[in-house]
Amino acid sequence: MISRLPTPTILILSIWMAFVVSGTCVADARAQETYPERAVCQTCTMKGHGHGEEKVAAFSRYEGTSYYFCSQGCKEEFDADPVGFLPPVFPRPAPAVQLRSLDGASVSLDQYRGRVVLLDFWATWCKPCVKAMPELAKLQERFGGRGFTVLGISIDEKPEKVPPFLEKRHLPYPVLLDTTDEPAWSSFRVKSIPAVFLLDRKGAVQAQWIGDVSTDDLTQRIEELLSAPGEASRSVEVGRSVEMDGSTETGGTEEADGSGATPQ
Repeated sequence: MISRLPTPTILILSIWMAFVVSGTCVADARAQETYPERAVCQTCTMKGHGHGEEKVAAFSRYEGTSYYFCSQGCKEEFDADPVGFLPPVFPRPAPAVQLRSLDGASVSLDQYRGRVVLLDFWATWCKPCVKAMPELAKLQERFGGRGFTVLGISIDEKPEKVPPFLEKRHLPYPVLLDTTDEPAWSSFRVKSIPAVFLLDRKGAVQAQWIGDVSTDDLTQRIEELLSAPGEASRSVEVGRSVEMDGSTETGGTEEADGSGATPQ
């Protein structure tokens, strides 16, 4: 005589078996997913480190695309903000941000509509940023009369350090202070500095650079926008940068969230 299990028991066992089988299939699918032995680290690339291909230590999938990393830490950083580490799209609208002048007045990027604008995210403690200032000054002097403006945006945690810093340099372009409540560097998804964004006359981001910037490349892109705004060059360049947590990598970099940084 065959004993029959109560109907509720059969239902529970069926659900449990389905869960086990499903879990096994998912595990098998993950185990079968492979990645190359060497690849460019997406996180390092978007922070301007420029290591080139390295041994792959981890990977993530985002919206159907695989991204590779040189360390578990880089993967975790990507997973926390994947959009911030994706290759940028051009042209795209610049975020609406509010900045402050040195005397405390509120300033909007909309006030610069009609001009080609080069946004330079920098800090007094970022050596590559300071090194780039003379070249940016030359660009302002060369193209300023044609509707071009370099706009420096300081992300210093102690804004009171900025005015005395600028007094020694006499820059020919305006410098604004980032805010702490809704910082512009966060809206622009800046991960390291120097970070430079080139905006056309309509306020669209047409190009950006991370880290060291070629003056010749900048000059060419600016000339294109000033001469033929509708034919803007659209690209991103990655150079040597400074991580914004204050840590320094070969070539000098500073990370953008300011975490762990000790501004000088």
